[in-house]
Amino acid sequence: MSSRLNQSKKTKLGLIISSILASQILSAADFTIVNGATVTTQQVLNAGDTGTIDVGGTLDVAAGGAVASGGAANQVLNNNGTINANGVAGTGVNLGGSNVTITNTGSINATAINSRGITSGGASLSITNSGSINANSAGSKAVFSVGTNVIITNSGSLHANGANSHAIHSTGTDATINNSGLISASDVTSYAILGDNNDITLNLLSGSNIIGRIDLGGAGTDNDTVNIRSTNISGTMLFENTENVNFLNGVAGTVVKSSFNQTVSNLKVVTVETTGESTRGVALSSFASRVHSLLAKKAIEEAPLDTSNDMNHLSHKPHAWAQVFGGNFERDADGSALAYGYKQSGVVMGYEQDVDNVRIGFMGGYAHTNTNTQSNSFKTKGENLFVGVYSAYKFKGIRITPSVIGGFTKYENERLVIDNTIGAEVAESDFNSVFISPSITIDSAFKISDNIELRPSATLSYSIAWLDGYDEKGTTNSNLSIGSRKAKAFTAKTQLEAAYNLSEASEIALRVGMNSRHIDDDDTNVSIGGSNFSFANSGDQNVTGGFTGVSYRALASNQFNIVLDLEVGGNSKEDYVNGQIGIEYTF
Repeated sequence: MSSRLNQSKKTKLGLIISSILASQILSAADFTIVNGATVTTQQVLNAGDTGTIDVGGTLDVAAGGAVASGGAANQVLNNNGTINANGVAGTGVNLGGSNVTITNTGSINATAINSRGITSGGASLSITNSGSINANSAGSKAVFSVGTNVIITNSGSLHANGANSHAIHSTGTDATINNSGLISASDVTSYAILGDNNDITLNLLSGSNIIGRIDLGGAGTDNDTVNIRSTNISGTMLFENTENVNFLNGVAGTVVKSSFNQTVSNLKVVTVETTGESTRGVALSSFASRVHSLLAKKAIEEAPLDTSNDMNHLSHKPHAWAQVFGGNFERDADGSALAYGYKQSGVVMGYEQDVDNVRIGFMGGYAHTNTNTQSNSFKTKGENLFVGVYSAYKFKGIRITPSVIGGFTKYENERLVIDNTIGAEVAESDFNSVFISPSITIDSAFKISDNIELRPSATLSYSIAWLDGYDEKGTTNSNLSIGSRKAKAFTAKTQLEAAYNLSEASEIALRVGMNSRHIDDDDTNVSIGGSNFSFANSGDQNVTGGFTGVSYRALASNQFNIVLDLEVGGNSKEDYVNGQIGIEYTF
């Protein structure tokens, strides 16, 4: 009897053990947490398993690891939702095996003391983050990797928000960190990136921002490398225990010679976003071409060829004129040059009259210009005062209109700098320039009917500005000295205009044409802390595009003319809109 009871107990015990083992096997398997679901128990992945948290799904664990493994290999975790590790020393993701792939587009949060967002001790780990991984308490780490050949790619954000906490802590040999997002550590005792006596390669890509200390570890006993491959915002970075710094893909920068005697322990690296200085020639070309076009247009109106309509019966008399103008120019990102915009507005006044058979005019004006990148990495304001002279000669059905303008510009610059030890700062500077720009326009006119006239024309202009050097102020470690240089631009414009007489006192004209621009600025020479470097203009220096325009002109009275004009143009990388309103008084 007793043997039967013992056998029964053994059978029940075996069933209980089998049940426990079965439940463990079921929990260590593929899992999916769907949108709207919240799971509060640990999820375990076996070798080769895949875990997925959908957008809107939440894994919220009070203690221990939210996603764990027993050291198995080849697991895959895709988090598009939220993972919270809320316990002391807890971990959001703890996958310690080799060949683990973790992709995060959602958020992983380590909220308690000594907790971790992601921990892995396995080799060949791959972490790709385009979401956020946050270490929110003292002693916590957003990403902690121990294994060899680890690759961490961040285009999102990694935050360390407590004392003695780290955004990335990598101790394994031959780790690679690719950053095009934000890596930050908010406390002076914390690190944005902390290495060990291992070889780390840190690639800084377009969009990279690092706030906090960067120590790649091993004071000259390993071989750490920083590759700066792109820069969207000017930066000043202090690298601790870093052996090599490379500026690639045309990045403008230098290792400052005075930084702690350029020891491996502390290297101060300065990079400059080059778009701001690269806009000087384009802005000069846009402004000068705008004024020359205005003067050439006046020549067509005020010095008519014999075939032109009777509306210009007052054109040979002296008269004064004034026009207000404005325009907006936008250029897309191009190579290392960022997208930027240029705006101009101003007023021009002049006087002209016939001298023998030549129409001669004098003019002067003021213009306000504003250039800034879309990322606000650079802003510059210009106050322009200019004068000019122009004339119109008629020769056998052809009109030649030469003009020369020259002036003075006062600039105010703001350059955004990200200093990893301080944060965002603005370097400010003022400087002056003088410019001169000759131009020549050749045009003709062909009467198609009593009311319609075709007017082909071509304009060539050259502009050169002498830019003063300047010294920046306003930052802790990043003020630059910029050398004097020249900005030069050559432009060509051809167009065909069709004018229609609405009446004897008014006309409307439509035009189409092509613009071409070539920029030939000097290189920009930079100095900081005893180190000198230079950079050439970024972006395409040879640009061609089309345009179309419309103008309206009317005699408001026997002595007053009114002129309206609008032109739009561009190409696949840039576009512009220009407009003007003018009045003319005939004596």
